[in-house]
Amino acid sequence: MKPPSRRRRRGGFTLMEVLLVLVILVALASMAVLAYGPIQRKADAKNAKIQVATLTSAVDLWYQDFKSYPDPNEWTMLLTANDVPSGVNERNWNGPYLKTGVPPDPWGTPYLFKAPGNYNPRSFDIFSAGPDGTEGTEDDIGNWNVE
Repeated sequence: MKPPSRRRRRGGFTLMEVLLVLVILVALASMAVLAYGPIQRKADAKNAKIQVATLTSAVDLWYQDFKSYPDPNEWTMLLTANDVPSGVNERNWNGPYLKTGVPPDPWGTPYLFKAPGNYNPRSFDIFSAGPDGTEGTEDDIGNWNVE
């Protein structure tokens, strides 16, 4: 006669093994989230620099046609108008100077335009107030500091 067989241990993971895997996954996810912040900040700044360069080109085209800069209060409307805006010399009009409207900066605030500029007193400043949204701070991104 056979001796009574021992029960075979079922395959699977113990509670400790599952918890260890969860701890490792949470640690990896935390590192990924922490690394995302600086990458996103750099991407936003790069995007703002590209948009500032595009807006600067559009204002330069305006200047070539009119030998003056657009009115700072109406510059977005003047650059994107499909038809000749009132008060603008129709013979010089080669617009629209921007095919789409002027987007907000990556932080959701409008780009600012000053003519003459504080940083470019012989021409103009186009800039974003940066992540802090405050004009005149070191995080401003404008046509004076775009590489």
